[in-house]
Amino acid sequence: MILLFDRRIDLTTHFEEIMPSRSIVSGTININVLLSFVVGVAIVIFMLGFAIFNPDPTPFSQWVFITVLALAAAGVGAVIPGMLEVQLPYVKAGGALALFLIVFLMKPAIIIGVDKARELVGPKISPSAVVHEYLEKVDNGDVQGAWSALDPESQARYPFDQYKSLVSGAREPLGPVKKRTEIGASKLDSPSGYPRGVYSITTFRTDFQSGVSHRESVAARAVDPKQWRVYEHNIDPNPLSSSSAAR
Repeated sequence: MILLFDRRIDLTTHFEEIMPSRSIVSGTININVLLSFVVGVAIVIFMLGFAIFNPDPTPFSQWVFITVLALAAAGVGAVIPGMLEVQLPYVKAGGALALFLIVFLMKPAIIIGVDKARELVGPKISPSAVVHEYLEKVDNGDVQGAWSALDPESQARYPFDQYKSLVSGAREPLGPVKKRTEIGASKLDSPSGYPRGVYSITTFRTDFQSGVSHRESVAARAVDPKQWRVYEHNIDPNPLSSSSAAR
């Protein structure tokens, strides 16, 4: 018998020798760049949670939000190959810093775009029932109940003790209400200086048993199509004259 092979050949080993394995991705990455990327992704995840649980940020919160978004963009951009350059009359930057500037300087456009994307739709029902229920509590001296009926933003602005002091100083001295007549109503969307929302402002001529009349207004606020909440209650300290009754 003639042996064609004097030893066995391991085909797997053979092919590995003639065709060495090749990695699809090769190269190295700087640990600082990798950490920047990880931090950027973590910030993006945090901001997603922030947007979900805080859909109505204040102007300061918006400023912080955009700043953090710019930092996240810089962190993610740190691992992107190539060089991005930004050249402005007052600043020149490249790489991650360039991405930071692009996002940060687009702050107004980002805020306007987000506001348009989440355009508010107020409740279809009138806020009249909510307004009159609130006024009834105030007229009956139920300060705790009236404060509890306020919008959460208003409660944060006027804690109960401060609200009670305002009612005691401005409303209680006027005495019981004789008659309250609605003389005007208007609606506004996110007026300047106020929290975002749809506002319905109802104005009354309120006649008190003491013989004086005052202009009284109640602003109701809504941030969704389901519910109105009283945001603000004002009483003009100047008494109305008899000629103002029809206004």
